Amino acid sequence: MPDMSGFELATILKKHRVYKSIPILAATAFPDHIARHRCLAAGCDDFISKPFAIAALQSSLTNLMSGERPKALAATAL
Repeated sequence: MPDMSGFELATILKKHRVYKSIPILAATAFPDHIARHRCLAAGCDDFISKPFAIAALQSSLTNLMSGERPKALAATAL
């Protein structure tokens, strides 16, 4: 996106009264734990590294739609 990063967009969406409940799955080319932490800190509900297998994407989307949260995020929310 030319005007803002995905992190900025996720932060804005999660603060918006209408859009805050919509799950966000971050897809990034950076596979490290720092990128995952940054995505989750920005408000994304889960994270997947590119390239990813279709089965991994399906699993992440199924978990998000069922209301499940990633273990790392759930543990830090306490």
